[in-house]
Amino acid sequence: MGFFGFKNNFELVVNLSKEEVNKKFTSYIKKKRWETISSDEDNISFRTKTTLLSWPIDFDVKLTSNDDNTTTLSVSVESTHIDLGRGKGIIHDIIN
Repeated sequence: MGFFGFKNNFELVVNLSKEEVNKKFTSYIKKKRWETISSDEDNISFRTKTTLLSWPIDFDVKLTSNDDNTTTLSVSVESTHIDLGRGKGIIHDIIN
């Protein structure tokens, strides 16, 4: 058996300040009890857990403040299985 890696990169602009986005990510990751790989005011890296129905996904999120009320998220999602849009769904869940 070989090892496969799947990557998905996308950007998302949200109508929240960088500080608010960072708080939302930190809170959501703690609530889900996911592993935080690294976190600072500009970057957040974390990994979801493995369950019976899902596999772990690694996220690298770069936060760029456009102004006081908008932030661009540059997201890199990596998994050993096909993502099927799950990575984008998780990011949208965190922001909403």
